[in-house]
Amino acid sequence: RLAPRERALLRAWRRARALYSCAPRNNDDWYWLYAAVLGGPGAWLVSNDEMRDHHFGMLSPRAFVAWKERHLARFELGAHARDGSRRVELRPPPPYSVRMQRDVVDGPATAWHVPAASDGPGGAAWLCCAKDRGAAA
Repeated sequence: RLAPRERALLRAWRRARALYSCAPRNNDDWYWLYAAVLGGPGAWLVSNDEMRDHHFGMLSPRAFVAWKERHLARFELGAHARDGSRRVELRPPPPYSVRMQRDVVDGPATAWHVPAASDGPGGAAWLCCAKDRGAAA
């Protein structure tokens, strides 16, 4: 059961059209996935769902994993306060995909950026590998 304060919040979300209820027995994942894609390039999906079950049913699971890295914001709930409230900590996605990336620099030289270690939530230490421009080919 919802507390009166939570029911009021739910009503406010419905009035603002910020909440969509799925029909019974429908898989809600398709609804939020559609809404997240419809939101455009800067939209975030706020969920702690790992979405592992979606990788298997897709034609291009690597593209989905890359999309998820850039658009999935995680959250944590703090302990209950005396007034019943809880602190919510939102962890936005990193501004870049944490995977090996190629950077074409001036001329034929190419640099590779490799995530070397986790720096904590949403961050990584990177190793940059590039050929010395003064070296013989």
